[in-house]
Amino acid sequence: MVHIHDEGSEFDASIDNIWKYLGTPEVHGPAHKSRRNVQVKPVNDNTVHVEFEQQVGDQWVKVRNRVTTFPPVGNAVEMLDGPLGGSKFLTYYTPKGTKTGITVIGEFVSKTLPPAQVEAAALRALETSFNEDNAALKTFKAKP
Repeated sequence: MVHIHDEGSEFDASIDNIWKYLGTPEVHGPAHKSRRNVQVKPVNDNTVHVEFEQQVGDQWVKVRNRVTTFPPVGNAVEMLDGPLGGSKFLTYYTPKGTKTGITVIGEFVSKTLPPAQVEAAALRALETSFNEDNAALKTFKAKP
């Protein structure tokens, strides 16, 4: 098990705009270019199961996550299946005017990766997600 505490990244968007973006599935979903065949299944008002294929290197692997949102604070992700299945992490947002700070804290494990590779794989996955969201937020225009 690898503990990760990653802070210091920022979105160049207000917290309000981030939650509008996250709540616009027709924009947020396609922003993640490293994923395909995404299916979102509601569990309750603030929890969904998200299933998709994730590009890892030169292959596609199946992933299933349970995501619980707590607007405007952040979200909790339980990685149910995939290379990091069994991992759990929290992402919380800190309003900074027109920017928003991002902190991720979690415990990452893998049944398929050697222990020495888990931290790098987790950080790569988090960075990819951040980069895809950050690029989309730069052009996102919330509906009035």
